[in-house]
Amino acid sequence: MDRSQIQLPPYLPHHPAIVEEYANHLDAIQITDQKVGGILDKLRENGLLKNTIVFFFSDHGMRLTRNKQFLYDGGLQVPLIIADFREGKSKIQAGSVNSDLMAGLDLGTTALALAEIPIPENMEGRDIFNNAIAPREYVISTRDRCDFTIDRIRSVRSNEFKYIRNFMTDRPYTQPTYLDFDRVEFVGVMKQLYAEGKLNEAQDRFMAAERPSEELYDINADPFELNNLAHNPQYSKVLEKYRSILDQWVLETDDKGQYGEDEAGLRFMLGIWGKDCVNPEYDVLRKKYPNFEGSLVYLKSEASKKVEPNFVGTPLFDIEGNQLVQFSKRPIQEK
Repeated sequence: MDRSQIQLPPYLPHHPAIVEEYANHLDAIQITDQKVGGILDKLRENGLLKNTIVFFFSDHGMRLTRNKQFLYDGGLQVPLIIADFREGKSKIQAGSVNSDLMAGLDLGTTALALAEIPIPENMEGRDIFNNAIAPREYVISTRDRCDFTIDRIRSVRSNEFKYIRNFMTDRPYTQPTYLDFDRVEFVGVMKQLYAEGKLNEAQDRFMAAERPSEELYDINADPFELNNLAHNPQYSKVLEKYRSILDQWVLETDDKGQYGEDEAGLRFMLGIWGKDCVNPEYDVLRKKYPNFEGSLVYLKSEASKKVEPNFVGTPLFDIEGNQLVQFSKRPIQEK
């Protein structure tokens, strides 16, 4: 990509490190396109494409501030292309566009339907090609602990509005993440520009020490989700509606994010990520296991080993015993 032609969203400052990160993402898209084309060519050469349905979609959010791991559209909206190459059986018109709201849950259900496999009753997704089923009115999205960073955010997205609820308002958006651990350049640049007062209002807001409990955005008028309408009295009824939708979802699903995580999981994170585990939930573990912090960091680069489905034996990692008991030459013993 021609770096001089990059146009950043308004919540990102125009800095060489930010431009380069954004451009790398666009470069990666072109490389991905070439690789996918190669896969399709191989399927065609081997006579398999005519009996194949392709689902192409991505992970959530490019690796940039306010996108990755967050519930703004920059973190939720992903590409989705479905191509049915089956001869005489395709239910999809080439070049057609479906603008309905879709959730990740719909991918498995739709795949089963296209393959004419009965859909289990306990699957929550909808077959997006079944016109007898009404399109989604909204999509619920969630964010809890990502790697070692403990958070709880929920959102309700319709074709008109996005409602976000931040449950841990005392924690900044920019808590330490794997990007800090890996010393990714643009992360340091954002913090430096914030400290130097060089960010504008839109860019500065995400770097604040606290955040609002509720956010409401008019998606069509404000696609970058910068104008929070949660405290605008003209939108009080809209806010109440979406707040109620989320409350009902929490009750119906028994949202697991409302319960604290068990000790074993958090202890494992503390062992791998060490001092970057700054959330207060880790403090009690530091006192309880004073020599454990960072002792498992080598697991991030440990070679993987395939375990057969019928494997019988001791687990690969024994969190209670503080040691790798299989496939490792470097056991960890806590004293």
